[in-house]
Amino acid sequence: MNEKPITGIEIDMVVKDSLEALGTFEKIFEVQREEVTKIGD
Repeated sequence: MNEKPITGIEIDMVVKDSLEALGTFEKIFEVQREEVTKIGD
């Protein structure tokens, strides 16, 4: 077989604080930020 390795994945989740969740994901996975926005407080 000539299978190619997986080079990317998208995970969709609903969280209260997405920036905090992103920080956690960065500790676990190799994350590439495409767009990060903080709206309101």
